[in-house]
Amino acid sequence: MVVSLLEAETLDDVAVAVEECLCEEFHSDTTALLLFGPARDDVNNLRIMPREDAAVVEALANSSQTSCGNLTELQNELLFKEHAFKVKSAAAVPLVKGETIGLLAIGSYDSEYFQSNQGTLFLDYIGQVLSRVVSHILRRSED
Repeated sequence: MVVSLLEAETLDDVAVAVEECLCEEFHSDTTALLLFGPARDDVNNLRIMPREDAAVVEALANSSQTSCGNLTELQNELLFKEHAFKVKSAAAVPLVKGETIGLLAIGSYDSEYFQSNQGTLFLDYIGQVLSRVVSHILRRSED
């Protein structure tokens, strides 16, 4: 997964790498990559929106650590869109590079897949790599 992320040149490449790796290799069912920014975009599992429009997931995004377990119905709807009603457990990984730039959400249709007491070391690592890659792509697109 890390190699796929490092080879990504666009945010769409990042979203595809996240979806393919986490769903195919790690057996999750759906992913959502939510980024905060002034422009709006909503394609497949990538969504860009102003931070104020994502208030329902603000606590997850501003957390200093990955959260696993059940999300609220509103959080599921914002993150997983048409898959929301099937997602029974999830992991929410804050994306931080100096400031919070977004949130990676990984959903499972199995209510037991993500538990609040499970370790998050691997997910934290993925969040760190993803934060750096996304931040680099966003900076490059501003130039």
